[in-house]
Amino acid sequence: MKGSIILTLATILVVLFLTTVAWAETRYVTDQLVLTLRQGPSGNSKILKTLPTDTSLEVLGSSGEYLQVRTAEGEEGYVIERYLTTATPKAKIIAKLEEENQSLAQKLGKAEEILAKQEQVLKTRNEAEDTKAREKAALEAEVEALRQEKAEVLTAVGIKWFMAGAGVFFVGLLCGRASRPKRRGGLYS
Repeated sequence: MKGSIILTLATILVVLFLTTVAWAETRYVTDQLVLTLRQGPSGNSKILKTLPTDTSLEVLGSSGEYLQVRTAEGEEGYVIERYLTTATPKAKIIAKLEEENQSLAQKLGKAEEILAKQEQVLKTRNEAEDTKAREKAALEAEVEALRQEKAEVLTAVGIKWFMAGAGVFFVGLLCGRASRPKRRGGLYS
């Protein structure tokens, strides 16, 4: 008995669960409407034309629950007022947004192309600046080496001239001593 009650409850729970899953289906409300353009302001008047959703109409006047309107093609007639709105239709808003989206996508593509070109120009300039910096460092090192060489040459030249001057002095001193007559005698002679 107890087992059959549990089995019955389990069966009921499974059935409820499965029906809940079936009811979880997503649905959408449609707003498609076909409106009749009539010859006069009544439901018995002759139908001139059917107007689909999002048809643009110019309001010319009012007669009870009907509005006198003109279509974009120039046809005049009457429609029930409650089916018209001043709000822009969603389909037109969507179309406009899609156009804007395409336009923005094109602008984005162009901007990305410009960015890629500018990045390439920047890369080229950076490489050129790096090359110039390396060349400048090499030239500065060469200048420093030349300064050191100049200092060494000046020191060597200075030493040579000093030695040459000292040699001339000593040769002159020796020549002067040798060419002078020798004194004979002592202090009082």
